[in-house]
Amino acid sequence: SDDGSCQHGVVFVRCVSEDYLSGGVAAEGGLMSQVEGYRKASFAFLLCLVVTCWTTSGGANITVVTIQTDEQATTDDFLDTGLGVVPSLTQVTICVRYRLLHVGPDNGPILSYFADGYDNEIQLCTCVMFLTSDDFTRGVNWRRQIVEFMCCKYRLQVEMSLPVEMYKWHHYREATVKTESPEQLNIAGGGRFVMNQDLDNIEGGFNVRQSVHNDVAQLLLYREVLPPAYLKAYVKCQEPETNVKPFLYFDEGMTMFTQRGRVRVSVAPLESLCQEDASRLVMLPEKMNFDSAFAACSGMKGLMAIPTSEEENTQIFDEFFKFNDLCVDSFGTLYWLGFKGDLNTDEWLTVNTNQHLTWDKLATGFDKVKAGQLCASVGGADFPYDWYSTPCQYLMCPLCNFTATPSFRVRGLCKDSVIDRNLFLRDYENNKPQFHGPHFTGVSWDRDNATWKLTSRGHENLTGYMVMKVPTEYPVGVHSWIITGDKCVASELEVLITACGEEEYTCNDGACISKTQRCDLATNCPDRSDELNCHLAQIPSGYSLEMPPPKDQNTPVPVRILVEITSVRKIDILGFKMVLDIILRLFWRDGRLSMKNLRKDLNSNKVQDLKKLWIPLLQVEDGARSLADLLLRSESLLVQREGSPTADDDSRLYEDDVYLGSENTMMLYQVYTVDFTCQFQLRLYPFDSQVCSVAFSLIGVSPSFVILDKEEDGVIFTGKKKLLEYEVTSFTMTPVDDPLKSGQRVSLKLKNLSGYYISSTYVPTLLLVTICYLTLYFDIADFTDRVMVSLTSLLVLAALFSQTSQSIPKTAYLKLIDLWFVFLIVVEFVIVLVLVIVENMRLRKNKVFPSNVTVISVTTASGDKFPAETKKRHVEVNRAAVLTNTLAKVLLPSLITLFILGYAIVCYVASR
Repeated sequence: SDDGSCQHGVVFVRCVSEDYLSGGVAAEGGLMSQVEGYRKASFAFLLCLVVTCWTTSGGANITVVTIQTDEQATTDDFLDTGLGVVPSLTQVTICVRYRLLHVGPDNGPILSYFADGYDNEIQLCTCVMFLTSDDFTRGVNWRRQIVEFMCCKYRLQVEMSLPVEMYKWHHYREATVKTESPEQLNIAGGGRFVMNQDLDNIEGGFNVRQSVHNDVAQLLLYREVLPPAYLKAYVKCQEPETNVKPFLYFDEGMTMFTQRGRVRVSVAPLESLCQEDASRLVMLPEKMNFDSAFAACSGMKGLMAIPTSEEENTQIFDEFFKFNDLCVDSFGTLYWLGFKGDLNTDEWLTVNTNQHLTWDKLATGFDKVKAGQLCASVGGADFPYDWYSTPCQYLMCPLCNFTATPSFRVRGLCKDSVIDRNLFLRDYENNKPQFHGPHFTGVSWDRDNATWKLTSRGHENLTGYMVMKVPTEYPVGVHSWIITGDKCVASELEVLITACGEEEYTCNDGACISKTQRCDLATNCPDRSDELNCHLAQIPSGYSLEMPPPKDQNTPVPVRILVEITSVRKIDILGFKMVLDIILRLFWRDGRLSMKNLRKDLNSNKVQDLKKLWIPLLQVEDGARSLADLLLRSESLLVQREGSPTADDDSRLYEDDVYLGSENTMMLYQVYTVDFTCQFQLRLYPFDSQVCSVAFSLIGVSPSFVILDKEEDGVIFTGKKKLLEYEVTSFTMTPVDDPLKSGQRVSLKLKNLSGYYISSTYVPTLLLVTICYLTLYFDIADFTDRVMVSLTSLLVLAALFSQTSQSIPKTAYLKLIDLWFVFLIVVEFVIVLVLVIVENMRLRKNKVFPSNVTVISVTTASGDKFPAETKKRHVEVNRAAVLTNTLAKVLLPSLITLFILGYAIVCYVASR
């Protein structure tokens, strides 16, 4: 139509020469606007498409031809004009209506014309190809559907993509024009014209893979371009009038065609072809309760039927009354309806949308919502047409309503299988629905063997039988089949027939759930099958866990390491030991593997069968190349989803998303406690800084095959950095310098927290030395007190030195703290020595110095008092002793100050 809208299928092919366009034909409406547009593009030959928008007007009878009436694929069934019927053409209009029932896997020729040595001098074909993922780009669902028109020795080709639906008249929307020559095109006359086979030569050259089982109606070929008014009337299913007579057409007697093979000619009202196909209701003649009926319809992507008018209710009942004896229950009703009662609102609501009914035919007395009768059904032979509230546990048949012909996908067959990968639910056989493939396959109920039987209209020797577990089960879901005559090696195999969409997963019973619910540790399928076969890693045959992943273009496989230090458990200075808690992460890809159903959440992608896979093995050494002690606390193998899933492969039974190991990274997550030796350098203790290191190296594999590289910085520290005695100031990862193995070294730099020693050692010892020094200010003649205080200080200092030495390692060299103690002990020893020397000098009595002597008063017990008395006496002191004592007072503080200043500078530098 002019607005470009389209519904039901008629295709017009109009070919005109350029001189026709240049002859001044008026552009009328949308059709001729397209013609004029192509003229301006200077195409020498033109194809126009008119998309139909059918209405139900018109009442004329037309001839309808059905080819391959027995539904067997063969090259013997077709319509043939013989030679000489088609004249030479420079203009042509082709009108045809058709409905596909089966189409060959290669293409579906509607009409084919061979002339002048060319097999596609005129060809109109429909191609419905259900292609596997190997044929096209990964990740694209390819169900290719096109209508193709060719003529004029291949110089004109038009290809139209369209949504082809089997068993109904088609829709078309777009076209592409290709021409290889600017010269005027024409169609040679005198050739052979056939329908529903592909003419490869004048004798035929038919191929069964290019045959069609369909209905064809109202074929008209004109040798000139018809006006747009005629085409518009044809589109609207009216009876257009024209003075131009077709040179090839269907008449009631089919006088212009020879009928070859199994061909049936009938007459039908034109409006019957133009009406919407209402045969989308399917009765499942198996008695079941309401919930099972709802599940059965849902599993086929259908809804439970609800008539919306008196006329529709009557039509549906009359159509399915034939199942009365199979479906009617003790309640006298025939089939379930798709609504239930709500006790809270006392209303009937649809089970699918929870909406109120727009129309009902509930019988009086059964029209109210009652406890125990919350479902509804249609009366059988004794109570026709009326609806009744019914207990939901009663048994009767479900009537399923579909918005399109129910379609199913077939999975689990080998790649070479000739069985169709798609099936459509249509018609009945032996009182059960029948499944038809678009090409050759059919699945129907075999009453004699009480099972479902698979047959092929194109392969006589191909048969299959479903292994029945329950007498009433349908082939939807996962079932075992015994198949003979196929190209698959296995004769008994599991096959999945599913109506679920591409983003859904099919349970074993045929129910559909979201793919995100597959293997999510919660059962979502009614049969709980969604949590079965949940092994994440798919191990191919020939896989060896002793061999690393293969190199990529002669480049070693990188294994990346990330060490997370969560805590420094212990630093043992005396034992030269360090204990760390670490989380070790190793990252690599293995192109030999594939993974199923990866999630965005890393923790959901845990590999269960870790011991069956190649895992990088690490050796951990300390700085002295001694092996560290490892305590493994936990271990898991996870997969990071980084790539996209591969294209769906219908040879796999289940609809799991499969990811390539070469595109998604595996992560080994291990929690260790590492106990290793650290060679502490204690010369500057307790103002020291230490570097402790552990090396992680790959073992069991050559660096030419696998290398250990760091992930980002390689190491992170998440624990507490300030410890009891040391603080972690830095951490780095560097490569191990070893040509025989690939590894990475983790180094920790520790700074001593010396505040403890300042408060507990340096300040007390300095005070002791000060006390000892102050004895130089005692009375020079009071030798006893002077020497007792200094000796006591020296003994306390020596004891403190001994005690401190017990808590730090014994080394062959002096530590900074040892130097402090030695210096202070020497200072105190010097003070004691000075005291002794001064005392010795004093006793030489070289000179007498006056000294006051005070005599105190004494009171006796009897009360007698002796008065105080002061008198002078002479004390003899050596001048050299005084000078020596004075010199010690001056020199010792200077010496101590210089030492402390130098010591502080060394400590400051050491702590930086």
